[in-house]
Amino acid sequence: MRSRQIATGFLILLPALAACLFWGSTINQPLIDQHAFRQTQTAITALFMQPGLDGFINYQTPSIGSPWAIPFELPLFQWLANGLDRLLPLSLSACGRLLSAGFGVACLGPALGLLDRHGSRAAGKICFSFLYFSSAIYLYWNRSFMIESTALFFTLSSFYLYSLVRSPETSKVQPWRQSLLVTSFALSLSLSLLIKATTGLPVLLLIAIDLIWQILSRLRKEGRFPRATFLRLLPIATSALIALLLLKAWTSHADALKALNPIGSSLTSVALNHWNYGGFEQRFSGDLWNGVLIQRMLTPLGAIPAALLLLSSLLHRRNPQQRIFIAACLCLAVLPLLIFTNLHIVHTYYQTANEVFLILAISASFDSFIQSFTPRWQQMAAIVAITLFALGNYQEFNLNYLDSTKGQSSDPLDIGQFIQRRTDPDSAILVFGDDWSSEMAFHSQRRALTLPGWPIPDIDQATILQQPKRFLGGQHLGAVISKIDVADREALNQSCHPKDIFMFNEWKVYLCKS
Repeated sequence: MRSRQIATGFLILLPALAACLFWGSTINQPLIDQHAFRQTQTAITALFMQPGLDGFINYQTPSIGSPWAIPFELPLFQWLANGLDRLLPLSLSACGRLLSAGFGVACLGPALGLLDRHGSRAAGKICFSFLYFSSAIYLYWNRSFMIESTALFFTLSSFYLYSLVRSPETSKVQPWRQSLLVTSFALSLSLSLLIKATTGLPVLLLIAIDLIWQILSRLRKEGRFPRATFLRLLPIATSALIALLLLKAWTSHADALKALNPIGSSLTSVALNHWNYGGFEQRFSGDLWNGVLIQRMLTPLGAIPAALLLLSSLLHRRNPQQRIFIAACLCLAVLPLLIFTNLHIVHTYYQTANEVFLILAISASFDSFIQSFTPRWQQMAAIVAITLFALGNYQEFNLNYLDSTKGQSSDPLDIGQFIQRRTDPDSAILVFGDDWSSEMAFHSQRRALTLPGWPIPDIDQATILQQPKRFLGGQHLGAVISKIDVADREALNQSCHPKDIFMFNEWKVYLCKS
């Protein structure tokens, strides 16, 4: 028995070790790979993280001008990355990648706990580890300088802790243990929502539905609501409500700070409603169901085998608890696509929030067929389905991700490093023609105003050039970077007094006199 447990542990950890070796081999890649826009936005927040509670709550993302605070998520990941940068002899970029990978590996704990809680044995746990660490989505995005794996860890933890606190057996343990479980659940759920609401909200919604179902089922069976059930569910419901109220308070705080910035006012939660949720027609589009669900999540090679395995397990009547778990995981895999439709279509990294639930459902389905009483042909069919799903992910990774892990140079990186060498550290920069990307700002380690591509009332290139200090918090202008022609050359000459002009492919860099 002992040797079997050791073998199971080894088979679970082996895929994690292989993934860690890959992540380690690319840890020093500059932030120029896929979605560098979002990666550098996270990284520049870590770079300019100020000490103390005020610096944490009102953190700065100095890429669209003064005032510099345009908060989105609670910056726990950025704060930890900043701390690692101070402790380790690594670049900030490497520290962020390391932290992201660390949370990615940590997701294994609550995920295996969920499988164990819902009847899966060694086969399901080994399958999950194999599929999770061979997933194109997690192989790539768990190595990025992004908050995705951190939010996913707390979301999975809250889901696992909920499975514990909702159980009637929990009421039989010592009161201090009950309190610890409920507190841990409340904390993990709150952090999942505050770090990335789009990751945590589907789980919160499923928890709310389950709580309502438990109440209604009790009323239907007994005609009343037992006191013991009420005492068990009340702390859970209170925890979920507290988490939701904290999210609302944070969103209001973040929106108020964004509104102080003339560009940031276009990035409030209300202003981004359509961008986040998308249009009604998108929910029936091929971009969603084929482009996201099949191409990215299931993969063309693995889609049919995985679908057949899942369907067969849902029709399987031997383990009702496992079937309910599989159905719940499938809901959590699909629900985010229907809620945050546009975000999932546009961003390839958003599926980190729900791909794990698809993998949990597949792993539990696999476990239901790898039992001694299951016919041999069914076991072999399940193994073939899992193998094809994994091969589809490796194929997806090789086609769409691998090459971007090898890049070491880009125009924003070269320009940023050039500006860092040639300008005063206390100066700021203007960037035209790069939307509101943080790439130039981060790579140069300078505060910046990067003029977005959408129209902003009373702000345009000429207005900024005429009074640059007004938009840069009074800081001296060190350089102007432009991919488009500078329309008002007279204003440029007066505000920058360019001493040198350099070309980087399509970009012009005007170094200003100090």
